[in-house]
Amino acid sequence: MDNRLQTIHTQPRPSLLNNVSRLITAFLAAALLLAACGGQPAVQEAPEPADASIATEAAPTEASTKEGIADSEAAPADHYPVTIAHDFGELTFTQTPERVVVIREELLESLLVLGVQPVGYGGRLEFPAGDRVTDHPYLPQDVLGTPTYIGNPQSPSLERIVELNPDLILFPNDGGAATELYDSFAEIAPTLAFNPGARGAWKEIVTKLGVAFNQEEQAAEAIANFEAQTEDLRADLSDAVEAAPLVAVVYLPSPNSTWILGRDFALGGMVEELGFTAVQPDGLDLGPSGASEIDVEALSNLDTDIIFTIQLSAGVQEGFQAERLLASLNAPIVRGVLETSRPYTGPFSERFYQEQFHAEIREVYGE
Repeated sequence: MDNRLQTIHTQPRPSLLNNVSRLITAFLAAALLLAACGGQPAVQEAPEPADASIATEAAPTEASTKEGIADSEAAPADHYPVTIAHDFGELTFTQTPERVVVIREELLESLLVLGVQPVGYGGRLEFPAGDRVTDHPYLPQDVLGTPTYIGNPQSPSLERIVELNPDLILFPNDGGAATELYDSFAEIAPTLAFNPGARGAWKEIVTKLGVAFNQEEQAAEAIANFEAQTEDLRADLSDAVEAAPLVAVVYLPSPNSTWILGRDFALGGMVEELGFTAVQPDGLDLGPSGASEIDVEALSNLDTDIIFTIQLSAGVQEGFQAERLLASLNAPIVRGVLETSRPYTGPFSERFYQEQFHAEIREVYGE
């Protein structure tokens, strides 16, 4: 696709409501496509608060506390314009965005870690569209603010998005129908599209958003804090890495579905950041996403020291075809539980899953 150069503005585009029915059709197409793919790794309920230590100590500005986003009046005159490359081209900012709508928690976390609060967001919650989010399962209120909920990512309330009059939309590029969806969102407001699922993708996204919102120092500090904490966990696991360096990351979304998550996928990359080596069955091509659904019998070809299962509930998954084969590999199984409202990547959630994996490994190999 040819790169598009857009300039961000603060006024809504005309003919917005005329596009609602076409947008709904596009979202339904995306939902059907995702269902046909067998489901990417989902996430599960998370009662614990976000790890605020990842963020810097800088508090949200008055503007971000009230309406969501950084204070444009505080931006040096020589910062803008800035141009941000994204998955569908480039977007030029002439000032700090003031009304942001964000789709999905992966991108929401990358915004919040900068102290920027959106006016609206769509995600995995069961809130009615149009309600203010005042009791989020894992994000503290002072971090999130009180954005208007616009519904789930596959079927958001597009009328609500229009009513919020955004000057920027953050949208996840999951492939498939994403091009059509991007074109539709771009008719509502300037749109940045990123694929948040790849290994380390959130760090690049945070860096780019730091430029867009004139929060470059806070972006760099948030990433540095995260990497320092990762290094602490890595050092603590060095004995386990020496004893059992190979880890197979196996996602079990349902009894008849088994996935391998490789080093290029967020959760596979996570175990490598902690010093281990993510492995996969011989001859398996995981493709550009770094994750692939496999024939369950392929698990017998795994050469691994540890099996790290990603599943939707704790304990042995009764009735799952994969459990029998995994048990036959004579490698310890450590189990990570995805939480329904929490993404599998992002500056807060990757820390959550790192600590979950660390705790499981320490239980097997001792303190």
